[in-house]
Amino acid sequence: YKELGDDNKAAKYQKLYNKRRDELIRSFDREEQIKMGVTNEYVFRIHLGNFGEYEAPADMFDEPYLITVPINERITAYLSGMYFTLNEAIEYQKEMIKKGYPDSYIVAYKEGKKIEF
Repeated sequence: YKELGDDNKAAKYQKLYNKRRDELIRSFDREEQIKMGVTNEYVFRIHLGNFGEYEAPADMFDEPYLITVPINERITAYLSGMYFTLNEAIEYQKEMIKKGYPDSYIVAYKEGKKIEF
């Protein structure tokens, strides 16, 4: 619709698309996403923080699906968990905040790429 010059319709359908996408990523687990024809499911992880070589808390390495992402020679980002619904990721994030990661946040991935949600 945008290409046709109908900005109002384009905005309306973009808003509807965003609403439906958000419903999908909030509540549908992996199997439901597959049934709905989503070929590459949404995956949510929790960013625990960026730490230097000797700054990372030892208990963090006990977290499930821990991923390390080098930021530079001295700093590494740590992500944990692997959830297919946003609701599960939110619950895990709350646990991580209680465990001492107050700045943790949720990161969404689709087809291996970070996406905004």
